[in-house]
Amino acid sequence: MTQERQGLLAMVERAKPIWQESYQSNFIQEIQAGSLDQGRLVNYLIQDQLFLAAYARFAGQAMALAPTMEDLRFYYSTLSYLADTGNDSADSWQQQFLREQGVNLDDYDQENLKPATKELIAAMQSIVAGGRAEEMMVSLFPCLVSYSYIFQLVADHADLSAENIYADFFKDYATKEYQLACQRWLTYGQQYLEKRQAVDDYKLENIFLRVSRLETLFWQSF
Repeated sequence: MTQERQGLLAMVERAKPIWQESYQSNFIQEIQAGSLDQGRLVNYLIQDQLFLAAYARFAGQAMALAPTMEDLRFYYSTLSYLADTGNDSADSWQQQFLREQGVNLDDYDQENLKPATKELIAAMQSIVAGGRAEEMMVSLFPCLVSYSYIFQLVADHADLSAENIYADFFKDYATKEYQLACQRWLTYGQQYLEKRQAVDDYKLENIFLRVSRLETLFWQSF
């Protein structure tokens, strides 16, 4: 009897202990407590912007291989969310905070990458360079889903009554809307892989977990 394939949802479950390490990083814990030094948040936002620029390029390359409108809608949806929230939104809390700090993200480029950011980008670049659509797609998921997981934990445990100055920073990733978006993306990804009988599930899981571990190192670098 053929063993049932577990797919993307199983990868998510196996990655949760890794994401828990990200949540336990000093940076995230101090965000949750509202005690983070503002300079460290500035450093994070700069690195996050540089990473997201690379991420958008990788998603664009994967989109070029999308064979159906459903596939195109998935990539369009993820890129649209990145463009409409966070660093890329002109009226976001992040952009307002950076303006108050006198920081213009346009002044930074790949020369300003920290080692952990550079390693994460290089790993994803190597996956994209392989040109296999399913590997590209799987490599993009940890960033999408781990943010929801991590910042939902933050929102659940943060003492918002203490007027945490960073509450507006993490709330976008802890909304019901973002949770539902992640569920839609995961449903798409699960079905996408189920349709492809020739894919190497073991290799795909290793990609998913590798990117997740590198993201943890990214969080731990601040």
